[in-house]
Amino acid sequence: MHDALDPKTGKLITINKYENNVTAGHYGYPNNPMLAKCPMCNQNLLTRAGQNKGKKHFYHGPQAQNYCWSKDEQSKPYYNLPMGKPNTANAIMLKDFASKNINLLFGEIGRNLPFLDYIEFLKILDEAHKLNAYSYVYLTVNDLPYMLLTLRKFVPYESKNKKRKFTFRFFYSGDPAYDTLWTNSYQNTEFYHTSFKDGKINRTVLIEKLKADRWKAAKFPLKGKQIPKAQEKL
Repeated sequence: MHDALDPKTGKLITINKYENNVTAGHYGYPNNPMLAKCPMCNQNLLTRAGQNKGKKHFYHGPQAQNYCWSKDEQSKPYYNLPMGKPNTANAIMLKDFASKNINLLFGEIGRNLPFLDYIEFLKILDEAHKLNAYSYVYLTVNDLPYMLLTLRKFVPYESKNKKRKFTFRFFYSGDPAYDTLWTNSYQNTEFYHTSFKDGKINRTVLIEKLKADRWKAAKFPLKGKQIPKAQEKL
Protein backbone atom coordinates (compact mmCIF):
# COMPACT_ATOMS: atom_id res chain seq x y z
CA MET A 1 0.00 0.00 0.00
CA HIS A 2 1.23 3.50 -0.79
CA ASP A 3 -0.65 5.48 1.90
CA ALA A 4 -0.64 5.11 5.68
CA LEU A 5 -1.27 7.13 8.84
CA ASP A 6 1.51 9.45 9.95
CA PRO A 7 2.82 8.19 13.34
CA LYS A 8 2.77 11.74 14.77
CA THR A 9 -0.30 13.39 13.26
CA GLY A 10 -2.53 10.40 12.46
CA LYS A 11 -3.19 11.89 9.01
CA LEU A 12 -2.73 10.08 5.71
CA ILE A 13 0.80 10.23 4.36
CA THR A 14 2.37 8.80 1.19
CA ILE A 15 5.25 6.36 1.28
CA ASN A 16 7.54 8.98 -0.29
CA LYS A 17 6.68 11.61 2.35
CA TYR A 18 7.15 9.09 5.14
CA GLU A 19 10.55 8.01 3.82
CA ASN A 20 11.65 11.64 3.51
CA ASN A 21 10.57 12.30 7.10
CA VAL A 22 12.45 9.23 8.30
CA THR A 23 15.63 10.40 6.58
CA ALA A 24 15.22 13.88 8.08
CA GLY A 25 14.89 12.39 11.57
CA HIS A 26 11.33 13.57 12.15
CA TYR A 27 10.35 10.19 13.60
CA GLY A 28 13.41 9.66 15.80
CA TYR A 29 16.54 7.81 14.80
CA PRO A 30 16.37 6.91 11.06
CA ASN A 31 17.51 3.35 11.79
CA ASN A 32 14.66 2.87 14.30
CA PRO A 33 11.89 5.33 13.36
CA MET A 34 8.33 5.60 14.62
CA LEU A 35 6.19 3.36 12.43
CA ALA A 36 3.28 4.46 10.25
CA LYS A 37 -0.08 2.79 10.91
CA CYS A 38 -2.55 1.06 8.66
CA PRO A 39 -5.70 3.20 8.26
CA MET A 40 -7.80 0.04 8.03
CA CYS A 41 -6.66 -1.92 11.08
CA ASN A 42 -4.53 0.65 12.97
CA GLN A 43 -1.58 -1.74 13.23
CA ASN A 44 2.03 -0.71 12.65
CA LEU A 45 3.39 -0.95 9.12
CA LEU A 46 6.87 -1.61 7.79
CA THR A 47 8.31 -0.50 4.45
CA ARG A 48 10.04 -2.40 1.69
CA ALA A 49 10.81 -2.19 -1.99
CA GLY A 50 8.56 -3.89 -4.49
CA GLN A 51 9.46 -6.82 -6.70
CA ASN A 52 12.59 -6.31 -8.78
CA LYS A 53 13.55 -3.37 -6.52
CA GLY A 54 10.48 -1.41 -7.54
CA LYS A 55 8.88 1.47 -5.66
CA LYS A 56 8.74 1.18 -1.90
CA HIS A 57 5.43 0.51 -0.17
CA PHE A 58 3.98 -0.10 3.28
CA TYR A 59 3.18 -3.64 4.39
CA HIS A 60 2.01 -5.59 7.43
CA GLY A 61 5.06 -7.28 8.92
CA PRO A 62 5.26 -10.37 11.13
CA GLN A 63 4.53 -8.13 14.14
CA ALA A 64 0.89 -7.70 13.05
CA GLN A 65 -1.37 -9.39 15.60
CA ASN A 66 -4.74 -8.95 13.92
CA TYR A 67 -6.07 -9.79 10.48
CA CYS A 68 -6.46 -6.83 8.12
CA TRP A 69 -8.99 -7.08 5.29
CA SER A 70 -6.70 -5.00 3.05
CA LYS A 71 -4.91 -8.28 2.40
CA ASP A 72 -8.03 -9.69 0.77
CA GLU A 73 -9.99 -7.58 -1.70
CA GLN A 74 -12.79 -10.17 -1.58
CA SER A 75 -13.35 -9.92 2.18
CA LYS A 76 -16.45 -8.49 3.83
CA PRO A 77 -15.03 -6.77 6.93
CA TYR A 78 -18.36 -5.89 8.54
CA TYR A 79 -20.48 -8.80 7.36
CA ASN A 80 -20.38 -10.83 10.58
CA LEU A 81 -20.64 -7.86 12.92
CA PRO A 82 -22.69 -8.81 16.00
CA MET A 83 -25.93 -6.89 16.27
CA GLY A 84 -26.17 -6.69 20.06
CA LYS A 85 -29.52 -5.12 20.94
CA PRO A 86 -31.15 -3.82 17.74
CA ASN A 87 -32.63 -0.34 17.94
CA THR A 88 -35.93 -0.96 16.17
CA ALA A 89 -37.29 2.55 16.65
CA ASN A 90 -34.13 4.06 15.24
CA ALA A 91 -34.29 1.71 12.25
CA ILE A 92 -37.85 2.83 11.46
CA MET A 93 -36.75 6.47 11.62
CA LEU A 94 -33.72 5.88 9.37
CA LYS A 95 -35.72 3.97 6.77
CA ASP A 96 -38.41 6.65 6.73
CA PHE A 97 -35.77 9.34 6.25
CA ALA A 98 -34.09 7.34 3.49
CA SER A 99 -37.40 6.78 1.70
CA LYS A 100 -38.31 10.47 1.80
CA ASN A 101 -34.79 11.51 0.73
CA ILE A 102 -33.92 8.68 -1.64
CA ASN A 103 -32.42 11.01 -4.25
CA LEU A 104 -30.24 12.73 -1.67
CA LEU A 105 -29.05 9.33 -0.41
CA PHE A 106 -28.32 8.22 -3.99
CA GLY A 107 -26.49 11.49 -4.61
CA GLU A 108 -24.29 11.32 -1.50
CA ILE A 109 -23.31 7.71 -2.19
CA GLY A 110 -22.56 8.68 -5.79
CA ARG A 111 -20.43 11.62 -4.63
CA ASN A 112 -18.07 9.14 -3.01
CA LEU A 113 -18.31 6.24 -5.47
CA PRO A 114 -17.35 7.11 -9.06
CA PHE A 115 -19.87 6.10 -11.72
CA LEU A 116 -22.46 4.70 -9.32
CA ASP A 117 -25.02 2.68 -11.27
CA TYR A 118 -28.67 2.43 -10.27
CA ILE A 119 -28.44 -1.38 -10.03
CA GLU A 120 -25.43 -1.02 -7.72
CA PHE A 121 -27.52 1.27 -5.53
CA LEU A 122 -30.26 -1.36 -5.31
CA LYS A 123 -27.67 -4.01 -4.37
CA ILE A 124 -26.40 -1.80 -1.55
CA LEU A 125 -29.95 -1.46 -0.20
CA ASP A 126 -30.46 -5.23 -0.54
CA GLU A 127 -27.32 -5.88 1.52
CA ALA A 128 -28.44 -3.47 4.24
CA HIS A 129 -31.84 -5.19 4.40
CA LYS A 130 -30.21 -8.62 4.62
CA LEU A 131 -28.00 -7.48 7.52
CA ASN A 132 -30.74 -5.45 9.23
CA ALA A 133 -28.03 -2.78 9.26
CA TYR A 134 -30.40 0.10 9.97
CA SER A 135 -30.92 -1.30 13.48
CA TYR A 136 -27.41 -0.74 14.79
CA VAL A 137 -27.73 1.17 18.03
CA TYR A 138 -25.89 4.42 17.40
CA LEU A 139 -26.36 4.71 13.64
CA THR A 140 -27.42 8.24 12.71
CA VAL A 141 -28.93 9.88 9.65
CA ASN A 142 -25.62 11.63 9.01
CA ASP A 143 -23.73 8.33 8.88
CA LEU A 144 -26.32 6.48 6.78
CA PRO A 145 -24.73 6.75 3.30
CA TYR A 146 -21.27 5.94 4.67
CA MET A 147 -22.49 2.88 6.54
CA LEU A 148 -24.15 1.67 3.33
CA LEU A 149 -20.90 2.11 1.38
CA THR A 150 -19.05 -0.25 3.74
CA LEU A 151 -21.34 -3.17 2.90
CA ARG A 152 -20.16 -4.04 -0.61
CA LYS A 153 -17.15 -4.28 -2.84
CA PHE A 154 -17.64 -2.07 -5.89
CA VAL A 155 -16.14 -3.56 -9.04
CA PRO A 156 -15.59 -1.82 -12.39
CA TYR A 157 -17.90 -4.04 -14.44
CA GLU A 158 -20.91 -3.09 -12.26
CA SER A 159 -20.32 0.66 -12.62
CA LYS A 160 -22.37 2.96 -14.85
CA ASN A 161 -21.42 2.15 -18.44
CA LYS A 162 -18.47 0.21 -16.94
CA LYS A 163 -16.48 3.43 -16.63
CA ARG A 164 -14.99 2.86 -13.17
CA LYS A 165 -11.32 1.86 -13.52
CA PHE A 166 -10.71 0.55 -10.01
CA THR A 167 -12.39 -1.67 -7.45
CA PHE A 168 -13.45 0.33 -4.37
CA ARG A 169 -13.91 -0.60 -0.72
CA PHE A 170 -15.00 1.79 2.07
CA PHE A 171 -14.22 1.60 5.76
CA TYR A 172 -14.08 3.43 9.09
CA SER A 173 -10.79 3.86 10.94
CA GLY A 174 -9.82 3.11 14.47
CA ASP A 175 -11.13 -0.36 15.29
CA PRO A 176 -8.86 -3.28 14.32
CA ALA A 177 -11.42 -5.89 15.41
CA TYR A 178 -14.46 -4.08 13.91
CA ASP A 179 -16.48 -5.57 16.75
CA THR A 180 -17.96 -2.31 18.02
CA LEU A 181 -18.79 -0.59 14.75
CA TRP A 182 -22.22 1.09 14.92
CA THR A 183 -22.64 -0.16 18.48
CA ASN A 184 -20.60 2.82 19.68
CA SER A 185 -20.85 6.37 18.39
CA TYR A 186 -18.72 6.76 15.27
CA GLN A 187 -19.43 10.42 14.67
CA ASN A 188 -15.79 11.41 15.21
CA THR A 189 -14.09 8.60 13.29
CA GLU A 190 -12.45 9.03 9.91
CA PHE A 191 -13.93 7.47 6.78
CA TYR A 192 -11.81 6.23 3.88
CA HIS A 193 -12.01 4.52 0.54
CA THR A 194 -9.36 2.21 -0.85
CA SER A 195 -9.03 1.51 -4.55
CA PHE A 196 -7.66 -1.78 -5.88
CA LYS A 197 -6.18 -2.69 -9.24
CA ASP A 198 -5.47 -6.33 -10.12
CA GLY A 199 -5.95 -7.30 -6.47
CA LYS A 200 -3.40 -4.79 -5.15
CA ILE A 201 -4.08 -1.56 -3.28
CA ASN A 202 -3.76 1.51 -5.45
CA ARG A 203 -4.60 4.42 -3.12
CA THR A 204 -6.31 5.09 0.20
CA VAL A 205 -8.18 8.40 0.40
CA LEU A 206 -9.78 10.24 3.32
CA ILE A 207 -13.44 11.11 2.64
CA GLU A 208 -15.24 14.15 3.98
CA LYS A 209 -18.42 13.03 5.73
CA LEU A 210 -21.18 15.59 5.23
CA LYS A 211 -24.20 16.21 7.41
CA ALA A 212 -27.51 15.30 5.83
CA ASP A 213 -28.49 18.92 5.28
CA ARG A 214 -25.47 19.29 2.97
CA TRP A 215 -26.21 16.30 0.76
CA LYS A 216 -27.09 17.09 -2.84
CA ALA A 217 -29.03 15.00 -5.33
CA ALA A 218 -27.01 13.33 -8.08
CA LYS A 219 -26.40 15.11 -11.37
CA PHE A 220 -28.68 12.51 -12.93
CA PRO A 221 -31.16 11.77 -10.10
CA LEU A 222 -33.51 8.82 -9.90
CA LYS A 223 -36.69 9.23 -11.91
CA GLY A 224 -40.03 7.54 -12.53
CA LYS A 225 -40.24 3.91 -11.46
CA GLN A 226 -36.66 3.96 -10.16
CA ILE A 227 -37.77 5.83 -7.02
CA PRO A 228 -40.49 3.45 -5.72
CA LYS A 229 -38.36 0.43 -6.65
CA ALA A 230 -35.50 1.76 -4.50
CA GLN A 231 -37.89 2.66 -1.67
CA GLU A 232 -39.20 -0.92 -1.66
CA LYS A 233 -35.68 -2.13 -0.81
CA LEU A 234 -35.59 -0.23 2.48
